[in-house]
Amino acid sequence: MVLSCDFHLHSAFSADSEAPMEKQVQAALKAGLSAICFTEHIDLDWPYENTPKEELSSPFTVDMASYEKELLRLRDRYGDRIRIGMGIELGLAKGYEEAAEDFVRAHDELDFVIGSVHSLDHKDPYFADFFSGFSPRERIAAYLSHTWELVERCSFFQSLGHLDYILRYAIKQEDPEFLSYLASHGTSYGSFCFSQNQHAIEKILSILIKRGQALEVNTQAIAKATAADPADPAVFRETNPGRDTLLLYHALGGKLVTTGSDAHVPEGVGKGFPEAAKLLASCGFPTTFRYEHREPVAVPLR
Repeated sequence: MVLSCDFHLHSAFSADSEAPMEKQVQAALKAGLSAICFTEHIDLDWPYENTPKEELSSPFTVDMASYEKELLRLRDRYGDRIRIGMGIELGLAKGYEEAAEDFVRAHDELDFVIGSVHSLDHKDPYFADFFSGFSPRERIAAYLSHTWELVERCSFFQSLGHLDYILRYAIKQEDPEFLSYLASHGTSYGSFCFSQNQHAIEKILSILIKRGQALEVNTQAIAKATAADPADPAVFRETNPGRDTLLLYHALGGKLVTTGSDAHVPEGVGKGFPEAAKLLASCGFPTTFRYEHREPVAVPLR
C-alpha cells in the first residue's frame, strides 16, 4: 500500500520553517508523490503566553500575495509532474472563530484549509510549561474537550489536523514507570489516552462526519521517532490520530481521510507514509482524499 498525496506541508512562508518552497516540491517528486498541498501556518491567537522570547520575531501569519505568486510559479514549472495545491493550516481558537472564517471567505484561491488546535488556555503544548501544575492526563482531557468545543463552532475548514497533537508532548511529561507498564502490557500511549477520552473523541468525529469534513492522519511523530532512541519510552511513535481513533471513525461511517507529513524540511516530505498506508488499509479505508477548490477527490490506496 502506498500513499501518494501529502496534504500538510510547510515552507519558508510559515514562521517555523526555513525550507524554500521549491525544495519541498523537489522532495515530493523524489518521494514519488502525485499531489501535494502547501498548508502554511496562520494562528490568529499567536503569540501564546508561553512562547519563548527568542521566538517572538516570527509571527504566525502569511504574506498571501507572495505565497500565491511563488506557488503559481512552481505550478508552471512542475505542474506536468505533480499537482501543487494552495492551502492554509489555520489555528482554531476561542474568540477568533469569526476572524478565521472571514479569512477563509476572503481567500477563495485556497484549495484546502486544515483546522488545527495548537493551544489551550492560550498556551502551546509544544513547550513543557504548558503542563505545569497539571498531570499530563488532565491536560490531555482538557485539550480534547477544548477541541470538541472548537470543532462545534468552526465549519470553515476541510480537514481537522492532528486531532491528538498534544500526545506528542504529553508523553514526555509522563512517569517513565507508567510508560514502561503500558509497554509491558502491549498498550501504546495513544491507545491508553484514547480509552481515557473516547467520549470527547467520538463527539469530534461525529461532528466531522455530519458536516462532511475530513480527518487528517498526520505522520510527523512517527517520522521523527525514527531518529530517536528506540528504547526511549517517552517518544511518541504513532500517527495523530492513531489506530483506535481511525477504527472508531470508520465504525461511525467516516470516509474522508487526508494524509500529511507536516514536513517543515525537505527530508520530512512524505515520511511515515508507508506505515500510515498500512494502518489505513488495516482500519478499512480503501481511499484517501486530496482537495481541489475545497472539494474532495478520492485517491485509492495503491
